Amino acid sequence: MQDINIDRAVFYRLLSYSWQRTRYFVIAIVGMLIYAASDTGFAMLMKPLIDEGFYSQEQYVLLKWLPLLIILVLFTRGLGSFMGSYYMDYVGNHVVKQLRSETFAHILRLPISYYDRNSEGKVTAKIIYNIGITATASSRAVTILVRDSLTVVGLLAWLFYISWMLTLIMLVLVPLIAYILTYINRRFRALNHRHQELMGSLTANVQQAIRSNSTIKIFDGYDYETEHFESNNERIRRYLMRTSAVKSIGTPVMMLVLGLSLAAIVYLMTAEQFIPKVSAGTFVSFIVAMILLFRPVRSLVQVNVILQQGIVAAQSIFEFLDIKPEADGGEYIERRWQGHIRYIDVSFSYTQPSAENSEAALSHINLEIAPLETLALVGSSGAGKSTLVSLLPRFYECSEGRIEIDGCDIKKLPLSQLRAQIAYAGQDIVLFNDSVANNIAYGMRASQSQIEEAAHKAHAIEFIKKLPQGFDTVIGDAGSRLSGGERQRIAIARALLKRAPIIIFDEATSALDATSENMIQQALAEISRQRTMILIAHRFSSVRLANRIVVLEKGRIVEQGTHDELIAEQGAYHRLYRDAQSRRITV
Repeated sequence: MQDINIDRAVFYRLLSYSWQRTRYFVIAIVGMLIYAASDTGFAMLMKPLIDEGFYSQEQYVLLKWLPLLIILVLFTRGLGSFMGSYYMDYVGNHVVKQLRSETFAHILRLPISYYDRNSEGKVTAKIIYNIGITATASSRAVTILVRDSLTVVGLLAWLFYISWMLTLIMLVLVPLIAYILTYINRRFRALNHRHQELMGSLTANVQQAIRSNSTIKIFDGYDYETEHFESNNERIRRYLMRTSAVKSIGTPVMMLVLGLSLAAIVYLMTAEQFIPKVSAGTFVSFIVAMILLFRPVRSLVQVNVILQQGIVAAQSIFEFLDIKPEADGGEYIERRWQGHIRYIDVSFSYTQPSAENSEAALSHINLEIAPLETLALVGSSGAGKSTLVSLLPRFYECSEGRIEIDGCDIKKLPLSQLRAQIAYAGQDIVLFNDSVANNIAYGMRASQSQIEEAAHKAHAIEFIKKLPQGFDTVIGDAGSRLSGGERQRIAIARALLKRAPIIIFDEATSALDATSENMIQQALAEISRQRTMILIAHRFSSVRLANRIVVLEKGRIVEQGTHDELIAEQGAYHRLYRDAQSRRITV
C-alpha cells in the first residue's frame, strides 16, 4: 500500500509538469479519445453490418456505403493517433527540458557538503540517465496509458450494452490480472531501484577514468580500472536481464488469461441456451470487441513496466530536488564594504557534532582581520587553514559561533552579496572548457583591457600571447591544454580581476617557479594596499609578506604575530620555519 501511495504521489507530481502545457495536453487527450472511439466504432459497426447488411432488404444500400465507412473509421483512427502521440511528445519534451533545467539549477545551489558525501557520477546520472527514463514515462507511457484506457472503457461499455451477463463473466478474471500486475510491479520496482544505483556507479567509473587518466597510465592501472568497470558493467547486464524476464513474462501470462476468457465466452455464446438470444451480428460484434480489447490490455500490461521505470527515475529526481539548497536569506545592504572580518568563537566539524568519533576541524576560533590587512595562515596539513577560509564565503556553515564582515553577520546577508565581496584562488584549480579571456572574466563583465591587466599582474600575459589564438584560445576541459603553472596563473588573474574588498589565496602559487612567484608577490603587495588579503602559502617567502601571521594546530589558533615576533618566541611557527629551512618542506 505504501509503494502504491508513493507511486501515485510521484506520478501526480510528474503530471503537474504536463499541466503547465495544458492546451497541448488537452489536444493530446482529445486525440486519444478519438483513437479510442474509432476502435469502439469499428466493433459497433459489425452488428448492423451483419444483421442488416446481409440479411435485410436494404443490404445493398449499407454495403454501398461500407467502403466509405471503413475509410472514415481508419482515417479517424490515424488522426487521433497522430494528435495523441505528437502532442504528448510535445508535452513530454517540455517536461524533460524543465526537469533538466531545474535539476541543473539545483546542482548549482546545493551545499558543498552534499558533494563531499556523494560522487559526481551519481549526480550526473540523475540529470542524464534518470531524466531520459522519465521522458519515456511522461510521453510514451502516458500516451499508452490514457489512449488504451479510453479504448478499454469504450469497448467494455459496448460489451455491457450487448450482454452485461457475458461481460461480467469475462471480468471475473480481473482479480487474477490485478494480482499478476501487482507482483510484476513489486519485482520490477526493486530491480529498477538497484539498476539506478549501478548506473550511477558506472558513470562514476567513466568520469574517474577520464579525470585520472595520467595517474592510471603512470601506475599501469589499466587492468584494475578495466576489471572495476567490467564488474559494474556485468552487474548491470545481469539486472537488465532479470528486469527483461519480469517484463517479458507478463505478456504471455496475460494473453493466456485473456485467451481463456475468450474461449469461455465463445463456448457460452454458442451453447444452446444462448443461441436464440444472440443474433449473428451481436455474436460477431461481441467477439470483435473482445479481440480488439486484447491489444490495449496487452499494451497496458507492457506500459506498466515502462511506467514503473519512469516512476522510479522520477522519484530519484524528485528526492534530489527536495534536498535543501544552501541556506540563503537576509536583506541586501547598500554600502561600501571595507573588508573588516571577525571570527567570533567559531567552531566547525565536517561530521554531525553528535556523531560517534566526530572531531572538530576548528575549535573556538576568535580572530579579527582589519581592513586592508594581509593575514597569513600557517600550520601543518590538516590544521584547519583551508577550512577556516572556506567558512567565510559560507561554503560550509559554522557549527558554533558567527562570522562578521564590517559588523554584519554573514548569515544575514544574501549569498550573492556576501560572495560578491570575496575573490578566491585556491590550490584546486578550476578552469572551464572555454577561452582564456572567458576563464579570466568568469562571472564578471569585464573589458578586454581589464582582462589583459589582470593577466599581466598574474604574470600570465607572456604565455597567453604565445597561444594560437591568444586570449581567444580554448584551453580544454579543466585547462588540459595548459601546464600546471599556466593554469594557476589564469586562476590568479581571475581572482585579481574581481575587484572585491576581500581576496583569499589558498596555496594559489604552489605550482609556480620561484621567479613567477616573486613577480606575483610584487603584484600582491601592490593590491594589498587596496584590499583585505588572506594568504595560505606553502613557502615562507610568501608568508613573510603578511602584516600578521596566524599559526593553527589541530583546529586551534596557537600563535599569532609578525614573522620576527614568532621566530623570537621559538614556538610552533619557529619549528615549522626551522623544518622548512633544514628539510625544504612546505607548510
